[in-house]
Amino acid sequence: MCVDYRRLNSITKKEYMVPISMEERLDHLANKKYFSTLDFASGYYQVPVAEESRQFTAFVTNDGLYEFTRMPFGLVNAPSVFNRLMRKMFAELEPETNSHACRLD
Repeated sequence: MCVDYRRLNSITKKEYMVPISMEERLDHLANKKYFSTLDFASGYYQVPVAEESRQFTAFVTNDGLYEFTRMPFGLVNAPSVFNRLMRKMFAELEPETNSHACRLD
């Protein structure tokens, strides 16, 4: 499913995230002993959309009007929202070691 959210995105207050350079990432991981990766398949669909915001995700098909209950792709702030949630989640798992690095592609 692909919805064109250009009109919504044009009036949405942008939430910017400062990207971390590859050099900073490598420096952060330089002295770590173990490495692993996680690939969050359909990660955006794990993030709920607030009930009062669902109307803004609405789209029409031949079968009727639908609203997303989970964060869809195409929203201008989706990457920064997802990244913020991932950073928060991992920080809570290991706050004293800070041994994680989040990256979106």
